[in-house]
Amino acid sequence: MEPLQIYQTLPELNKIEGVKQLPSVSKIFQAVDKGVMEMVKLLKDKNSKQGAVIRKAVQTGTAAHKVLETKQVVKTEDTSRNLLMEAVLETYHNDFDPIIEEVYAQEKGVYYPDQYKGKFDSVGVINGQATLWDYKKTNSPKRKSNMKTYFKQICAYTMAHNLIYENQIQQVGVLNIFGKTPETVSSQVILLTLEELVHYSGLFKEDLNKYNEITKQTINE
Repeated sequence: MEPLQIYQTLPELNKIEGVKQLPSVSKIFQAVDKGVMEMVKLLKDKNSKQGAVIRKAVQTGTAAHKVLETKQVVKTEDTSRNLLMEAVLETYHNDFDPIIEEVYAQEKGVYYPDQYKGKFDSVGVINGQATLWDYKKTNSPKRKSNMKTYFKQICAYTMAHNLIYENQIQQVGVLNIFGKTPETVSSQVILLTLEELVHYSGLFKEDLNKYNEITKQTINE
C-alpha cells in the first residue's frame, strides 16, 4: 500500500478507502474498557448527580476544544463561560505556541486497515520532533497514571497514521489545559517516552483483540 502524501478527513478516507464500517477507537474503548463503560453509563443516567458533573465537564471540554481548534472564542450569553474560554485561549498562546514549531494538519482522519479508524487533533513538530498530539481540557492537572485511556487513544492514532501517511511520527503527547475558573487556568505538556509509546500501544492492541473477540461472538450468536 502506497502511503498518502496529503492528509484526509474521515469522510474523505471513506470515499477513498471505504473505512466507514470500521469501529472508531472510542467505540472499541466503550466495548472493552471498564472505566470508559462506567463513564458512558453515568453520562446517560439523567438522575445521577455524578453523571451531571461529568456531562458539564464534557460540555466544557468540547467548548474548549473548539477554541483550541479555531483559535477564537465565539461569545455566548454565558459570561462566565466566555471568560473561561478566553483564559483557555490565552493559555494556549502563552504555553503551547512557543513549543509548537509547525502544524502539518488538524482534525484529520486515520485508519488501520480492517481494524479501526479515528480522528487526531494535530500533527506537527514539537521540540524538534514530528509529533501527534491531542488537546484536553480538565478541571485539574492530570498525572500520567490517570491518563491511560488518553495515551492508548493517541498511540492507536499514531500506529494508524504511520501506516497510511508518508510523514512518520516520532513522538506523541497530550497538551492539557486545566482549571475550573479563569483565574485557575493553567497547562501541562505531557510527552511520552519511546518506552511509554510502546507500552500504551501494546495496551491498545490488547483492547483491540478483546473487541474483535466480542464482535466474533456476537456474529456467531
